[in-house]
Amino acid sequence: MRLSTVRPACLAGLVLLLLSPAPPARAQILPDRPVAWFGGRVVIGGNVSVAAASTEDHTYFNSGTYTEDTMRLIAAALTSSIALHSRIGIEADLRVAGEPDGSHWYFRPRTLALKVQPLSTPKFHVQAGLLQTAFGTASNRAYGRENLLIGRPLIYQYATAIRGDAFPRHVPDLLHNRGLGAVAYYVVGDFFTYGDGDGSNYGYSGLPLADTSGWNAGVRVAAGGDGLNAAATVTEGSLSNPRSRGSSGGWQASGRVETRRVTGLVLGASAAHGRYLDRDLDVIVASAIDNQDPRETAFGLDAEYSRDYWLVRAEALYSRRTVPILRQPLLADVLGVSGLDVEGRYRLAPGWYLAARLGSLLFGPASDEAGSTSWDANAFRVEAGTGWSVTRGLLLKATYQYNRRDIAGPLHSAHRVAVEALAWF
Repeated sequence: MRLSTVRPACLAGLVLLLLSPAPPARAQILPDRPVAWFGGRVVIGGNVSVAAASTEDHTYFNSGTYTEDTMRLIAAALTSSIALHSRIGIEADLRVAGEPDGSHWYFRPRTLALKVQPLSTPKFHVQAGLLQTAFGTASNRAYGRENLLIGRPLIYQYATAIRGDAFPRHVPDLLHNRGLGAVAYYVVGDFFTYGDGDGSNYGYSGLPLADTSGWNAGVRVAAGGDGLNAAATVTEGSLSNPRSRGSSGGWQASGRVETRRVTGLVLGASAAHGRYLDRDLDVIVASAIDNQDPRETAFGLDAEYSRDYWLVRAEALYSRRTVPILRQPLLADVLGVSGLDVEGRYRLAPGWYLAARLGSLLFGPASDEAGSTSWDANAFRVEAGTGWSVTRGLLLKATYQYNRRDIAGPLHSAHRVAVEALAWF
């Protein structure tokens, strides 16, 4: 739901007030840790952030779910855990965000679910409601605080040329949108009328490899013990096109396994399979020459290692989608893409750290013909910066980001400098 009535200037002022460190003589506005009530049966935490970046007119590399600029954002999150019984509780993660100029505001729950512990062991539980897909590492981290930099990893943010509410008829359609995932336009299923009307009704941007900023509706089962954890979900909505986008797609199955048997080392593997196209397109999909049941399959590997002042994370993801084929020249039977993000942090001194991230996306051919052009422009990103913990609950960041992709023209590359203030409790 978009919050068009929110006055961003007022909210920005409130955010800045909350972020202001309190003098020693008076109490802090925000607590420095989650608040517990009723003997710990109700626990509430949250965070507020304000980010600003240069090059406002070139945000194609950092476009989010609602085409918002993810590096120029005011955001707030509220998390809560409510124990209804010794084995039954409610978990919630509610978020609101938008750009400082008043555009692209939205509110959505990232998680809102009933949690049940059917056995005596707390290491086995079942959740039902609005959930995160059991895939990768980003869905398990509180985004603002755990994000070492300001930008997001490519595999979890970059908008590709494939959409969930529209699709290309043939190869020229797809290649016309190569490198334009943030504003991809397709005749089949699209609501955006270029040159015909004001363009006020438009579909969402292209799909990332994985979207963990929203929610899917379904059931999650998790278990663990002896350094080994596993989770599986069955949800309506896919890894790249979650139900929170407004999608009316089909069901998805996903799972993740991780091991923590070595001190400081976490290794994980994930898989997901499901339908990513909206059900509203079923009539058109049924007339396709091939691929009348469009599916998305993804496999992921991740690792994290921390020791002394160092923290290193790496995540690789391979995604393949089938797209309904309507006419010649034919698209490839499978459109594949491989993504990799590697990031690290080094603590210079108490409260100070340096961080960097490298990311790349490599796309497969658009057709099965030899020498075919990749179906989207290969992308590369490097971001580096520093963070300073002013107080226990206030973090300031400054970063530089460089993006590049293999297309000609003004959208070939972009340099950005950004700053962010983040407060949490």
